[in-house]
Amino acid sequence: MFPKSDAANGQPAAGGDAHHQHQHGNGDKKKCNSASCNSPSRLWRSIQLLIADKNKQDLIKLCQQDGASSTDAVLQVILRSRLANDASYYPASHRHRVLQLPQGSVSSHGTLGRSVADLNALQLAMFHGQEAIACYFVSWVGQHGSKNEVSLFLNHLWGQRNNSLHLACFLGMPRLAKLLLDAGVPADSVNGKLKTPLDCCTE
Repeated sequence: MFPKSDAANGQPAAGGDAHHQHQHGNGDKKKCNSASCNSPSRLWRSIQLLIADKNKQDLIKLCQQDGASSTDAVLQVILRSRLANDASYYPASHRHRVLQLPQGSVSSHGTLGRSVADLNALQLAMFHGQEAIACYFVSWVGQHGSKNEVSLFLNHLWGQRNNSLHLACFLGMPRLAKLLLDAGVPADSVNGKLKTPLDCCTE
């Protein structure tokens, strides 16, 4: 079973560790970024933290570990894990932790809707403004996932039936938008506000 976290802003759920830790004889604890020593939920939390910290270098190291089993463990977490990003999971005093879209020349509510729930790893990177990490996810998943897995990942719908191309256009990420189009994400897809990705483009 893969996690659907209620964490926001790339942080782990309340009370959860960001990384699995080994206990050494001297009592010190050492962070572990290895896929082989993480449960899917802990590995997902680590990925969220690396994205939030803008740490592309360590994220690449995590994805490129030696061994087919380690690669597949990371791949399955990236493909199947979701960030709920739902304000209803929090008391009023903590709802500021939910990721929100910036309000620019194009209204996010009018084009993408109010809901920002159910984000996958690609969309989480985009919400954090990390186009380079998002592009890496597209390329890396494309190399290691099956055709069906890649399609489901790239076309995952969040919020009010938005796909990643809607979000890339809204956030002004042209390199990512081109990668998504080249990978077959439809340019004419319509979201819950009856908007295409082109309708979501900022100036």
